[in-house]
Amino acid sequence: NLTNNGSLSISTGGTLNFGGNFTAASLGTYTRAAGSTGKVTGTRGKSRNNVEGTLDIGSAGIFGTGGLSNFSGTLKNSVIIRGDGTVFNTS
Repeated sequence: NLTNNGSLSISTGGTLNFGGNFTAASLGTYTRAAGSTGKVTGTRGKSRNNVEGTLDIGSAGIFGTGGLSNFSGTLKNSVIIRGDGTVFNTS
């Protein structure tokens, strides 16, 4: 399971993969520089009885400035929105 109890910073040109199982609360805080990449490669959400809710992949969401760059993982009991028009790529 992905858990961040501190603070992470992604530098320009860097990539952070959100792998394993995680929820919005388990991501902690992090910042992204322009030109960095955030990717979901794991599973977001919990069992069918535990709704995770809406995932805003835009800059106003949990992924911060630049939003989420790529998604190749799994969503459980979640809805994706992009409140600021962030381009969303899947693989």
